[in-house]
Amino acid sequence: QAGDAVVLRGGVYAQGEMEMPRSGEADAPIVIRGYAGETAMLDGGDPATFAWSAQGGVYRATVNVGDPHLVTANGQRLYPYQSLSDLQTLAWDIPGFYADGVTLYVRLAGDADPNAATMVVSRYNHAFMVEQDHVYFLDLTFRHYGQGDYAKALYFNNASWNLVQGCTFAINDLGIGIKRISHGNVIQDNEFYDTVFD
Repeated sequence: QAGDAVVLRGGVYAQGEMEMPRSGEADAPIVIRGYAGETAMLDGGDPATFAWSAQGGVYRATVNVGDPHLVTANGQRLYPYQSLSDLQTLAWDIPGFYADGVTLYVRLAGDADPNAATMVVSRYNHAFMVEQDHVYFLDLTFRHYGQGDYAKALYFNNASWNLVQGCTFAINDLGIGIKRISHGNVIQDNEFYDTVFD
């Protein structure tokens, strides 16, 4: 309800595609924040461990959610190839992946075996869809949101007078999206980073 706060203790929350059921009020926002001095991390990656089998110069696994747009190996984002043949030949000369539904192919640097790497495959498109007003996100970390088209960690759609402050957005397809009739939103004092650009 308006005026309520949800305070997340430190840890990794493998959650996503949540929606806010109602708005706060100007003098009583709904607040979702991390506990002081602890890191609360919302993670869009699938916590499952996948079995990778060698096939035609690449490795293949079946994942739980189709169309992942974000795959990392040992913390480094892989390039999304547009065809399996391009991945097999490394047409862009960089490690990458190709997804065909729930079948995922990867080719790592030096043709390394992904079974020996820490692999992350996105399973959620976004952490929160906000179509409400006066909702505050404070001191949280969002990472690995990148499943399907137009993925983003936070999505404000027809949403106004919201606040995002003191948050970290780490390796997401997009950190924050704001669309349609949205105004008066404040995004300040946050950190955005990825492994493929500064």
